[in-house]
Amino acid sequence: MKRVKRTIANVLLCASIIMTLANMMPNALAATIGELPPAQENGTVSPRTEETTWYFRVYYGKLQKRLWSNTRCIWLTDWIDCP
Repeated sequence: MKRVKRTIANVLLCASIIMTLANMMPNALAATIGELPPAQENGTVSPRTEETTWYFRVYYGKLQKRLWSNTRCIWLTDWIDCP
């Protein structure tokens, strides 16, 4: 009986630690992916430009494009039909 209580206590402790870490990780990840601080050159502040890449696909016979942000790792647009 004592061994069962100890096992349950260990499982609950591990579960609470895992849940605490799981709640903290998305916030830390969002902070690193979010806005970048401005670059400093020779004591002056200059803003950084966002780097993007266009991706293309053929969908039901139509050429489409979508814009990806290399800086923030998110899609900036939905799929757009090309003329």
